[in-house]
Amino acid sequence: PSNPPDQALTASLVSDPFLIDNAPPQILNLSGSVAAGNKLEVRWSARDAHSNIDHAEYSVNGADWVLIDPVSRLSDSPQEQYHLLIDRPSPGEQVIAVRVNDEFDNQAVEKVIVK
Repeated sequence: PSNPPDQALTASLVSDPFLIDNAPPQILNLSGSVAAGNKLEVRWSARDAHSNIDHAEYSVNGADWVLIDPVSRLSDSPQEQYHLLIDRPSPGEQVIAVRVNDEFDNQAVEKVIVK
């Protein structure tokens, strides 16, 4: 605005397209049960509409988060299946929380109670 119109400069640049993903992944069909040998069995699937699933973790009764591999052993697609079989830490009700992150660090958390 401070330059005369005949001395004004303009420029523009068009970038390559890039993805902005603020949507968290979905945790689907989360279920838990007591398996043979006093073990806990937890299954779920994760799906993201815009990016790949990066990793998943679980926590038993509010303990530290533990990384888990998908059934395919490689997190490289927008949909992954998970199967967890762990020792039951104590008698009674157990709360298992699962957390899934996509490649843009969007996160979803769900829990299941196993009696």
